[in-house]
Order: sequence, then structure tokens, then C-alpha cells
Amino acid sequence: GLTEGKYHGLLEMDRMDYRGLVTTSGMDALATDSANSMSAYMCGHKSSVNAMGVYESSEADPNNHPRVETMAELLKRTRGMEIGVVTTAEIQDATPAAVFAHTRRRSEYQEIMDQSLREEQQPTVYLGGGLASLLPQSHEDSSRDDDRDLVKEFADQGFTHVSTSSELTRAVRGKAPEKLLGTFHPENMNVYLDRKHDKKPEALGKWDDQPTLMEMTEAALAVLEDSEDGFFLMVEGASIDKMEHPLD
Repeated sequence: GLTEGKYHGLLEMDRMDYRGLVTTSGMDALATDSANSMSAYMCGHKSSVNAMGVYESSEADPNNHPRVETMAELLKRTRGMEIGVVTTAEIQDATPAAVFAHTRRRSEYQEIMDQSLREEQQPTVYLGGGLASLLPQSHEDSSRDDDRDLVKEFADQGFTHVSTSSELTRAVRGKAPEKLLGTFHPENMNVYLDRKHDKKPEALGKWDDQPTLMEMTEAALAVLEDSEDGFFLMVEGASIDKMEHPLD
């Protein structure tokens, strides 16, 4: 609070023992994008536009550039901490993917999903849109070019999978599962107004039971909070970005 221009006390961030400063411009451009800016947060190193968790090289394969360990990987490796990723975008999108993934090209959604199945990179909680990148190509909602069923592969690794708000609520009621995968739309989740107020069939289609960001965050905390070694949770409200892109 303020009285006649004088503040009554310090903000919480003014009282923190440790503080850090991260600049998010790319190493190849002043104007950044979501991939290398989030990579700057997660790695403490700059990368090139459209890249995450790598130093750009002359390698032709976008997934074979020199890697930089992310904060999430570091916390898993050194402290055994659990990792959570929550977003209203596709879970393979730049911000959530940069928590754990390594690629020169942010659009490598299949590779990003394949990397998320590796123990040293894998989040314990993974909630958002992006179901299309998990389904075999024979499925009508799939965007994959192979027959792998990653929903099943996650289940084989101990994940409980949910695809609606109702299923999410049931999954964390009582004792929460040890690992949780939620994919509530094939692409980006619908915006809050469409999900919870208008609910027009032409906007939602068959995906008419999507959770809010708050509900996903609460569910993630229900899974992560019992971790004896602590946890790291990344929560992204992505819709404002998605709605502004058409105005670029």
C-alpha cells in the first residue's frame, strides 16, 4: 500500500535472499520467439530463434545439435525432484517443450514427444492440449506420420491419462496418481470464454469438457506436493499469446 507517495513496506520480491536476471533475446536476433526465450529461462544460456535446449551448429538434423541441460533435467538429476508442465497450448509448444526438450526446430512435435518418454527428461505431470501428436496416424485426430500410440506408451510407463475436465477431477480425487498425463484437445485448448461461458458447439466441437488453467494447476499440485524431494512446476497461460498472433 501507499500513503502520500510513501510505501508501507517492501514487496516479497524485494525481500528475497537470491535474485536472478534473465535476458531472452536470441543469440542470432534481438527479437526473440517463445522457443529460445523460454530456453533462456530454463538453461541460463541463449539459443537461436526457433531453438530450445541446444547450441546451434551446422548439423542438418534439427534434433542432433549440441545440447544444454535444462533446469528441469538438472533438478531431476541432482535432487530427484518431480517436474510438472501445465499449459493451455499444445504440450509440445515452445514454452512447455523448452522445460525438457532439445531441438533446433520448435516444430519437431513428434521428436519432442519422443523425448518426453525418456526418464531423464520426462515430466511427472503433463497437462494441456496437443493430443494429435500422441495418436497413431490411423486416428482421425492424429498429426503423426507413424503408427505409434504414445497414450499407450505413457500408460506403460505408469501414467494415468485423462482427456476431459471430469476425468481430471476424478483422477486426483482422494489419492492422486503418481504420474498424470492430460490432453484435452488435439491442438491448443480453447480460450476460457469458449470453454466456460459461450460453449458454442461450432467452437468446441466434441471437446466440450476442457478444464481451466486453475483446475489443471490444482491437479498438478495434487500429484506433485507429496514429493519428498520437492518439485518444479511450470504453468503457462498461453491463450493470450495465441489470440494475439493473428494481429502480428
